[in-house]
Amino acid sequence: MNMLHIKCGDGVGKTTSAVGQAVRMLGYNKKVIFVQFMKDGLSGEINFLKNNSNIYVLHPTGPIKFIWNMTDSEKSDLKDIHTNLIKETEKILKSEHISMVIFDEFNSANELNLLDKDYAYKIICEYKDKTEIILTGRNPEEKYVEISDYISEINCIKHPFESGVNARKGIEY
Repeated sequence: MNMLHIKCGDGVGKTTSAVGQAVRMLGYNKKVIFVQFMKDGLSGEINFLKNNSNIYVLHPTGPIKFIWNMTDSEKSDLKDIHTNLIKETEKILKSEHISMVIFDEFNSANELNLLDKDYAYKIICEYKDKTEIILTGRNPEEKYVEISDYISEINCIKHPFESGVNARKGIEY
């Protein structure tokens, strides 16, 4: 039995929670696909995961700007890149047994129209009963809420960014 998980909200820890679930699955020698949207794959947790032979780590290459700093052309290019990450995930899912797929920052990319929404929904619906799927990001679309089995909302009560502290290596990334 496989299920669809959503980790959402405005608090920190959605990706960290998903990484923890990936590590748990890897601890049982199971295969995982970890797909990052809107991130460049240079964070500490990704560096750690890449050292395990049972995980595929997929992410855009090159620097990723904040959405408010992107031109329409850059947004369109990123949408194509994200859609290709889903296609690559589907290709892997068709070729071997994968126990877990994590789409990190999926909810955000979906909300910002930075992926092919219809294609993404089709793939998630097709595979949610065949492999454990985790979607992270702030605001999940209602149709994903309706088909999910788990929803964990992480809320920000207090964060140092609010008082001008930048993200810290090893803590926020």
